[in-house]
Amino acid sequence: MSAFLYFFRSPHLHIILFFKYSFHFLFHLSPFALFLVFFLLTPDATLAQQDFQWRNFTRFGGDLISNNVRVITEDRSKQIWLGTDRGLSRFDGFWHEAGRSNGGPQGAEVFKVFEDSASFIWVATDTGVYQGTWNNSRGQIDWLQHYNQQTGLIGIGASIVTMIQRRNGEIWIGTPLGVNWFNGAAWHPVEGAEVGQLNQGVQVIYEDEDEVLWFGLSRSNRLQSGNLISRFDGVGWEIFTVNDGLPNGDVQTISEDNLGNLWVGTTDGAAVYDGSNWHVVTAQDGLLIGSNVQVIMSDREGTIWIGTTDGISQFRLPVQFSPTALRDLGRWRHLTRANGLASNNIQALFETQTGEIWIGTRDNGVNFS
Repeated sequence: MSAFLYFFRSPHLHIILFFKYSFHFLFHLSPFALFLVFFLLTPDATLAQQDFQWRNFTRFGGDLISNNVRVITEDRSKQIWLGTDRGLSRFDGFWHEAGRSNGGPQGAEVFKVFEDSASFIWVATDTGVYQGTWNNSRGQIDWLQHYNQQTGLIGIGASIVTMIQRRNGEIWIGTPLGVNWFNGAAWHPVEGAEVGQLNQGVQVIYEDEDEVLWFGLSRSNRLQSGNLISRFDGVGWEIFTVNDGLPNGDVQTISEDNLGNLWVGTTDGAAVYDGSNWHVVTAQDGLLIGSNVQVIMSDREGTIWIGTTDGISQFRLPVQFSPTALRDLGRWRHLTRANGLASNNIQALFETQTGEIWIGTRDNGVNFS
């Protein structure tokens, strides 16, 4: 007797539809057996085994300007933008090198790119920050500004490794020498930067849902105190170190899940902050596929994607977070080249407005599904 199971999934609803199944069979099961059937088959019992049909774009196919993809984003018109070690690529159904026109970041190392709330395109590179606007009639970016030490940046060098737009509209950038922020008219240094140890090398800047700023520091640059994370709530600074439970590695990525927990990826594993304590997961404890965590993303279903140098680990978020749930192997799944990825060395993860997943690799371009 054959059966077909179809799962309809939304963030708040899971419905199991049975077709061509004998309801007579179900009516003869005991109440306990019926409970087991529905419990084991629901997606909340085990990590849903999604089947991804991955496509791959590479430099060798004549598509990308580089196979080393560091960041992926999407603009309002649903164009995809890639930042690579050799410049900026744009995808509108075809690939284009986006940094060539009128003083753009052609050939630069691109670390971050996004479209801000006013529709300006911002690009953080090893030669400073570029600001432009998309000219639809000409099919190109009109570059408006190139900010560096000579044109506005204050005491932080020109290699901009991280950049965000805050909810209040400010642009914040970080370098191995410190942090600046832009109010729409001029760049400013951060008051109290020494207290937060930002002058010791900032790898990541992140703003959470409560508009609190988090700064991830490089182990090789930080002070003797062992600082890894600085937190600024607009009033004061809070410092987190390995003594607070963080992994002893460089912070490379920060993200937030649907429950408000903060996820930090380092060169020595990941850590989850529940508001009170840090909980570490690594490859050694069997939860991550690799401990060198380069990027973390939370998708619209609440699944956490963790990109490492050895593939991707996925964690299905519980209704209520707990250390026990975090260490439940049944909530974890791993993706590698064996699952169709172009490479195991994952540097960028992005979900589009329509739910497509894009994956940037260090050595073999991008996947999308």
